[in-house]
Amino acid sequence: MNLSDSVKQILGASEVFGELFYDEFFRRCPEAEPFFGDADMQRQVLVVTMTLTTVQQYHDGGYPAVEAYLKHLGLLHERKGVPMETYPHWRAATLHTLARMHGEEWNRKLSAEWGLALDGSLRVMLHAIEDRGKG
Repeated sequence: MNLSDSVKQILGASEVFGELFYDEFFRRCPEAEPFFGDADMQRQVLVVTMTLTTVQQYHDGGYPAVEAYLKHLGLLHERKGVPMETYPHWRAATLHTLARMHGEEWNRKLSAEWGLALDGSLRVMLHAIEDRGKG
């Protein structure tokens, strides 16, 4: 299974990734919950689910439009005051939720590939914040 297959399976599942993700993320990082106080969580659940597609597309294709969107996400999180210290918890909660949803199909290879993809996307987001600070 590659990342594209993984995303297709997640998007086709009866459980919504984002619902499971936010339960796990807030369990791991309760200090992040206040940043979602005014958020429409039904919408946010869908946004984080669809972000898997963005992460996969950037990893697999490095498309300029996807990179621009990731930069936008980085700057959006900065404007909302989301501390960078929450990002490792986001990464861990994402991997945990992916593993949970894939069940027995989850393996070290898929985990490593998702880890690389998440790291690449986070790097783009953080570089956008750094570049903005230089300008």
